[in-house]
Amino acid sequence: MFECVEAFTIDLLVHLSSRLCFVFLYTYIYPLFSFSYLPFNDFYLMHGLCWRGGKCGANRGGLGLDHQRSIWFLEIRVQPPSMIKLTRILCLLSLVGLLTACDRPELTPQTNVDLRLRSDAFEQNGEIPKQYTCDGADISPPLHWGKPPNNTQSYVLIVDDPDAPLKTWVHWVVYNLPETQNALPEKDVLSDATQGINDFKTVAYGGPCPPKGEHRYFFKLYALDTVLDLPPEAKKADVEKAMQGHVLATGELVGRYTRSSQ
Repeated sequence: MFECVEAFTIDLLVHLSSRLCFVFLYTYIYPLFSFSYLPFNDFYLMHGLCWRGGKCGANRGGLGLDHQRSIWFLEIRVQPPSMIKLTRILCLLSLVGLLTACDRPELTPQTNVDLRLRSDAFEQNGEIPKQYTCDGADISPPLHWGKPPNNTQSYVLIVDDPDAPLKTWVHWVVYNLPETQNALPEKDVLSDATQGINDFKTVAYGGPCPPKGEHRYFFKLYALDTVLDLPPEAKKADVEKAMQGHVLATGELVGRYTRSSQ
């Protein structure tokens, strides 16, 4: 709290200094000032537009300097209500700024977050084994990941192929994976999550099946701060739209596959 007040005080002094510079520039730009030598016997304190040792002028306000029991006085001809109103507004804004600055929670960066996606079946940029493709059993590979960020409420997993002709081909869409889960075993039926529809028009995992050449397959994991309000069999585009603004962290695993018959 004290550190907050100290930081805010420094900011406030800088702010007020800039305002005072503006006042002096404004005074010199417009011919609304004059100098007077006032033989007061004591220093006066500014209060609104009144000062000790003198009278309240109807159109006067100023700053004074005590020099050998006399005062050089810079007179600024402004209306008193305007100055008083401005003072009140500045005080109110300063109070609001102090309260809002000190009420902000401290954000402690997490250093132990590890959402890297891994598989025991293949390494990053490695060859995906045939059993996880259309040339084999076409089952989903085992996946696991580390510690998610705080406030993670669910996960989304999307698998697609950006090397497919015409468009990125969607192989798997999974959403609302429980936040307590940190792995997907091989051929998981996903009883605790919801599956979307892929581009094979099935609500399941569809393994790599490139028509020609080597393709890359991106397994993308998203940690969300919410549970998506989507029905089963949602499309990838609907899932991506629903999770906008809710992604806390991401993990990615890339595998490659070329069909042996090619």
